[in-house]
Amino acid sequence: MFYWNINKLKLQLINEGLSQRALFVYIFIFVMLSELVTLLLPFGKQHEPDTLNILAAVADFVICMLGLFGCYRANGGKAGQQFAERFFSIGIVLMARFVVLLIPAYVVVFALAVVGQATAVEGIAAMMTIAVQVVSLLWFAAYFWRSAVHIGDVAKARSDVSQIGDVTVSA
Repeated sequence: MFYWNINKLKLQLINEGLSQRALFVYIFIFVMLSELVTLLLPFGKQHEPDTLNILAAVADFVICMLGLFGCYRANGGKAGQQFAERFFSIGIVLMARFVVLLIPAYVVVFALAVVGQATAVEGIAAMMTIAVQVVSLLWFAAYFWRSAVHIGDVAKARSDVSQIGDVTVSA
């Protein structure tokens, strides 16, 4: 693993490539640092962190970390093959599908907030904030769970498989 010397990394990539374990470590560090930066951005000078946001940020970070490890293990761990290819390609297709699922959930939460404010229900804003956090965390956990399932399916499949579900690949 090279964390600073880009020339040594480039030489290894040219001559030997990366092991699946090394590739996973690079992906893990990249995703976790990206996640950390994303989680810390709202806590600038304009937004003071509160208990709910801190708990949600920690839960989000843990889900991401466990989700990455789950995907890596589903791919066969150290003995797995093509982790990056599987993780990113399956992840993009799942992201598109999951965004479609997330929109109705947020519409329902937003509608409940509007109804609650119109009827002056006490504490509706706090409940809706919690609901948005819970829906987001469940969505994120389900995304990683389904990613691991699909990556595992690919990892366990033989190379001569010509049909998955209702999709057939012709030779």
